[in-house]
Amino acid sequence: MKAIPMNDAENTASGFVEVLTIPGQEQRLGYKISGVRTGPTAVISAHSEVSEIIFERLARLPTLPWMRGCIYLLSQDALDFAGTAALNPIVAELVFDEAIVLPFKHSADKALILTAAEQGYWTTLQLCTRLGIIKGRGVKRYSGPQDQPTATVARLS
Repeated sequence: MKAIPMNDAENTASGFVEVLTIPGQEQRLGYKISGVRTGPTAVISAHSEVSEIIFERLARLPTLPWMRGCIYLLSQDALDFAGTAALNPIVAELVFDEAIVLPFKHSADKALILTAAEQGYWTTLQLCTRLGIIKGRGVKRYSGPQDQPTATVARLS
């Protein structure tokens, strides 16, 4: 992994942000957002357009630096493009408590992208609340099956 400096606004807003890239390349795979305290690790994988919007929203949270643990926000299409050989050094050091894959079919429809990003953002916050990464005050609770976020969840026991 290679850290690329972020601008001051992003560093201030998110505590510590590491841009994940393939060693020796500038291809962005995603972000690692770390809090000031140790704790659980969540991995969220989404299409690049969706993951960028989710990252921008997370980076604007004023309390994000106080979180416990870290969040890996990965771009599915960048991971596919990179191939498994390039990912081995990154995956070898990645230990996580829970992972979700946010489903999305590539589309030019901006409304669809924004809807997927909105659902993905709240799904990410719910996961972080469940793991204890954040306290979860103000995190939307879904009222029923029709409102349930769609994601594939992986848990380590």
